[in-house]
Amino acid sequence: MNQVQFLCYDLLCSYYLKTSVCYGIEDENIFWSAVNFLKCFWVCLRRLIGWVREGHCPNYSVKEKICLRDK
Repeated sequence: MNQVQFLCYDLLCSYYLKTSVCYGIEDENIFWSAVNFLKCFWVCLRRLIGWVREGHCPNYSVKEKICLRDK
């Protein structure tokens, strides 16, 4: 592989794609359904493209949801 091919290969590893999907899942403007599959995919891909342009992919951490139960 040449340098450009290697950079593309390295950048498109599953970690970055999965991170983009995790942020997409938190986006309340997306309706995740089979009918909207392409829209959901493009939202995540555009987010990833934005990160490439910025040169930074933020880390993702699962936000803990606390469930208060009645006693």
